[in-house]
Amino acid sequence: MSNRRMLLTSSCMAVFGWGLLMYFTYAVRPNSFAIGVAVVLLFFASLGTVMPILYYLNLRFGDQEGYLEHPGRPLRQSLLLALYVTLCTLLRVVDLLNWTFALFILGVVIMAEVTMITWFD
Repeated sequence: MSNRRMLLTSSCMAVFGWGLLMYFTYAVRPNSFAIGVAVVLLFFASLGTVMPILYYLNLRFGDQEGYLEHPGRPLRQSLLLALYVTLCTLLRVVDLLNWTFALFILGVVIMAEVTMITWFD
């Protein structure tokens, strides 16, 4: 997939994801199924939101040779960040999230990214 197509897809995913999430939270009464659907919509909306940002950050601050060899790095980083946001939101919904646990999960995500950089890049 080309970079332009990836950015267009992620931008459309962000707009439709946030729009559907907004409509879904106002139109549906909260129950366990609705919370599950809202979490999935939040994952796709946050994935589409952070992918263009991480693409341009990797383009600006990353090494140019490594970026041309591994164009999927922003996708991997945005998947990890979207998973972090979704997991923290889900844990907050069931009232299990505190600052210590959120920082621990962030540390695990950072360690996973560093491990993936050393193994795959």
